[in-house]
Amino acid sequence: MKYAWTSVLLLSLTLFAAIQSFATDCHTGSDVAVNLTSPSGSGTYATPARFTATASSSKTITGYVVYTNASGSYVNAYQNNGTTTLDAWVILPLTSTGGPQSQSVFVRAWNSSGFCGDSPTLAITASGTQVPTPLAGNHVFGNADDDQGGDGGVTTGWGDCGDPACSGGVNTATVSYSFGQLPEKDTNGSILLNVTGPINANGLFWHKVGAQDSYSNFIWDFWFQLSSSTTNE
Repeated sequence: MKYAWTSVLLLSLTLFAAIQSFATDCHTGSDVAVNLTSPSGSGTYATPARFTATASSSKTITGYVVYTNASGSYVNAYQNNGTTTLDAWVILPLTSTGGPQSQSVFVRAWNSSGFCGDSPTLAITASGTQVPTPLAGNHVFGNADDDQGGDGGVTTGWGDCGDPACSGGVNTATVSYSFGQLPEKDTNGSILLNVTGPINANGLFWHKVGAQDSYSNFIWDFWFQLSSSTTNE
C-alpha cells in the first residue's frame, strides 16, 4: 500500500485527565452560570459542530465539558481544561452507518472550587459532516511533509515501524518513506509512505512535534493520492 500526502498540519495526540465523571446534577448552591452561544439552539447540525460558551462564577472558571447522550446515556464528547471560555469543534456522533443521529447535548462548566453549572439542553440531530476551520489562537505545525530530519524520528523528522509490537496487526510489514514526490497538490512538499507485506500487516508512521499538553482541539489537513498499482487486502 502506498500513500503520498501534502499539507500536513499536525501529527500529535494528547491525553487529558477527566475533570469529573458525569453526574445528574451539579453541586447544590453552585453559582456557575453557563451561556452557550453556539450552537444557538436545537436543530440539525453537521459534525463536527462548533461549540462556543462562556461561564460566570464568583470563582475562576477552570474548564468545560460537552455532553451528549447519543449512545443512550450521557458521555463526555469534548473536554477543555484550564480555560475560562469554550471555543472548539466537537464531534457529535452519527449512526453506525453514518446517518443522522438525534441526541440531547449540553455544556457543563466548573469553577476552581469544584462547583459546576449547566447550559440549557439542546435537542440536536447530527447530520452530515463539515470541514472545520482553524480557530483564533491556533498553532500550526507546518512543513511536516518535507521535514526529513535525520535521527529516524527520535526528536525531529519522520519515523516508521512495521513491527506488530508498535504498529499493531499480526504480521510484520516492510515500511519506508521518501520525500519530494511528483505530482504535488501544492508547493508545501510531499511524502510517499510505503507499506508492503502479508495480510494483516500494518505500518506506523510518525512525525514528532513535542508535547502539546496545552492543546485540546486538533485539525489534521492533508491531501493523499493512491497510485493505480495500490492494493488493499
